[in-house]
Amino acid sequence: MVRPSALVVCGHYGPGTGASWGAPNISPRYDEWELNIDMVVELCTALRRHGWKAYPITYIGRGRSAVAQRAQLRYKVDAESLLSPSCVVSCHFNSSTNSRASGHEVLYYADSTKGYKLASDVRNELNFAFPNQNDRGVKATAPYPGWKNLSANVRKYNRYIYILHHTKAPAILVEPAFLSSSQDRLIIDRKTYFPDCAEAIAKGVVKWYDFISRGGINA
Repeated sequence: MVRPSALVVCGHYGPGTGASWGAPNISPRYDEWELNIDMVVELCTALRRHGWKAYPITYIGRGRSAVAQRAQLRYKVDAESLLSPSCVVSCHFNSSTNSRASGHEVLYYADSTKGYKLASDVRNELNFAFPNQNDRGVKATAPYPGWKNLSANVRKYNRYIYILHHTKAPAILVEPAFLSSSQDRLIIDRKTYFPDCAEAIAKGVVKWYDFISRGGINA
C-alpha cells in the first residue's frame, strides 16, 4: 500500500519577507517567515504521526530581489513535480492594516474541486481546534494573473497565488491567524499553539485523503 504524502511549503521567500508585527529587535516581534518555518516543522511532525510522508520545503538563499523570489517559486514547484505528493500545503500567516481583521482562512485554486474539498476539511478542523477564533472561510484564488483587470472577477477571487496555480497535486494555502490582530496574537502566544494548529491541519488533510481514496470527487 502506497503511503500518502504531502509537500509542506514555507510561504514567502525567507528573511525580511512576508508579514511582520512589532518593532525590530524589541520583544515581542512576530515575523511571518520565521513562524512559517515553525509551522512547517510541526505540520510535518503531525502528518508523520498519522502515517504520512511529509516533505518540508523551507527557503533557499535570501529572497528580497525579484530574481531570487522567482527562483524560490520555481524551486517549490519543481520539488512538487519531482516528489509527486498527494497534496501541497503552503504555510503562511496573515496581516492587515485593519487591526480588527482576525481569524483563519484557507485558500485554494479556483478550478480545483479537490483543492476546494481539501481547503474545506482543513477549515473545519481549524474551527474545531480554535472555536473562539474568527472563521474567515475558504477562498478561491484566481486561475490566472491579471484577474483584477476583469471587473466580473473582482468579487469572485481572492488573489492569484503562483504555487496553487502551478502544482499538479491539489494545493492549499493556510493562513491560520493575523499577526496584526491582538486577539490572534494571544492565540499564537499559547505554548501549544503550533502543535495544536498543525494537528488540526493534519487532521483535515487526512480526512480529505480518506475521502478521495474512497473515490470521492473525480476531478
